[in-house]
Amino acid sequence: MEWNYIIRIFRNFGFSEKWCDLISECISTVKSTVLLNGIPGIPFNPTRGLRQGDPLYPYLFITALEGLSRLFYQAEQDKTFARMQINKRCPVISHLLFADDCFIFCKENIAECFEFPVSVLEKFDRIQRDFWWNKNNPKKAYYPKAWCTVYTPRSCGGLGIRNPHKMNVSLLSKLAWRLLNNPNDLWIRTSIRKGIEIIKENSIWEIGSGTNVQIAKDNWIPKTGIFNNWQHEDLVYVSDLTDIDGQWNKGLIDFVFPETVASKIKAIYINTQNQNKLRWLGNRNGEFSTKSAYKIISREDHITNDKIWHMKLIPRVSLFTWKMTADVLPLRAKMNDFLKHTELFCLLCKKNILETSAHLFISCNFTRAVWFGLGLQIPAYDGNFLNWVMSWFSKALWDYKEVFSIICWKIWNYRNDVNFKKLDPNPLDCIKEIRDFLKQCDSYSETDGSFGIGIVFWLNNKVADINFLSGTITGSAAAEALALQQTVRWEKELKINNLRIKADCMDAVIFLNNRASTCDWRSIAILKDVHILLGNFEHVDISYVNRKNNGEADKLARWSRKKQKYYIIDNSNILLVKNKILNGIVNRHNILIYSC
Repeated sequence: MEWNYIIRIFRNFGFSEKWCDLISECISTVKSTVLLNGIPGIPFNPTRGLRQGDPLYPYLFITALEGLSRLFYQAEQDKTFARMQINKRCPVISHLLFADDCFIFCKENIAECFEFPVSVLEKFDRIQRDFWWNKNNPKKAYYPKAWCTVYTPRSCGGLGIRNPHKMNVSLLSKLAWRLLNNPNDLWIRTSIRKGIEIIKENSIWEIGSGTNVQIAKDNWIPKTGIFNNWQHEDLVYVSDLTDIDGQWNKGLIDFVFPETVASKIKAIYINTQNQNKLRWLGNRNGEFSTKSAYKIISREDHITNDKIWHMKLIPRVSLFTWKMTADVLPLRAKMNDFLKHTELFCLLCKKNILETSAHLFISCNFTRAVWFGLGLQIPAYDGNFLNWVMSWFSKALWDYKEVFSIICWKIWNYRNDVNFKKLDPNPLDCIKEIRDFLKQCDSYSETDGSFGIGIVFWLNNKVADINFLSGTITGSAAAEALALQQTVRWEKELKINNLRIKADCMDAVIFLNNRASTCDWRSIAILKDVHILLGNFEHVDISYVNRKNNGEADKLARWSRKKQKYYIIDNSNILLVKNKILNGIVNRHNILIYSC
């Protein structure tokens, strides 16, 4: 609260100058300083703020709020603001003030209050800009960087300062989300057309019963969109594509849809116990947030850099790829420009060649040996490193873009080990690290949704039995949840009373242990079913284990996805198949049952 405003209020109420000076002395004689790394900076005089706990504070605050009340009254007299009356017997009110809360009541269409005029948004933007550049005279100021660049997201090279125009649309999208989930809230329909467009483009229906979700007009198939030329008039709702048990009618789906679309539909998990629910694609948990909407809106104009963040990679690899393209990695040649006393030359090839991005990831003899050892050809380089990375997204290299990112990331990590652990560079060691990491990604394919599940039953520290399954499903998180579901069902069939599960999916383990989890929304319905099944056991212990320490189950899952389609498995040859699998993935000394 500005001190000058408080003093003006007292003057307008007729208080004497002596009184106003006394109040000014009480509130404006304070000095402030900022601690930076524990060191106080230069003191400065603030111009606003009331200290909570000060006995004078409540009276000053009430007096200031009286000024706000008078402004409402003036707006009513000017007919720019209309008060509200619940019914004829109730008083007409415009606002209620209690402590530091203010409730405003008006007759206008409330939805119109949410869409700010362009002039207001531009003023907000101007205030932000002048504050950031610390300009007392904006007309004669020098701005060293275009403001539109500064408020772009950090992933696009900016500082992430919020754009008022896009923030306003994000808030409207929040209202649109509420309307689509609660159709009876008609009061928010008027001014949220922009928000509804954002919601439709970035949401998808989670299928439960399938009723009320239209096949052609609603977005319910991953990465497919709506069908503009739908010709099957007898098929209107998604429920028309299911059988009497509520599961997919696969024959009908194969007849109606192209093969690629049909496979996506059949990969969707149906939970008939749940109703259809609209899921927001901007958040992993499927719930809408203004923050995620703002990110989506802000990235619309920055498609090139945004591709990096949409690769199917773990976050630390995605972040590394961005750093690599933004040229912010602490390479030796770059660090020397700042510090002037660092080594300049490459650590890996140990030649007198500057360590730059192009050298380290493309032309270094060590790096070339790594690429060659992996059986891959280095993508063509035209002299521009950013163009080289962006070439991974071309049609010819599209399927390898994640692999290329992982290779560069591992080369960088190995370079750091050589630097800090004083290792002797050996391309074979780096190749092994890359191959070991890539093997971890083989139990699920983002390309076609195929997955493999491997379950290993241990008894007295010996492998007593194994089980496996493959199929298609939407999302690796759903595949992990399905693995747990199959595990619990299998153990129930074996009539196990005390169940101990070790899984390598941290989010699922946290969820099943009744703790707050950030599970992907596609897996939640399956995990809820697992939770119910666990009630059939006397004792349950579910814990997380690193994939490196869950090698047998991981190998079995990868085998299941890649090889099971070549086997025709029935009761007559199941032991033969298990025998062959065990021989390949488990140490013979760790096997309890190993005979046909």
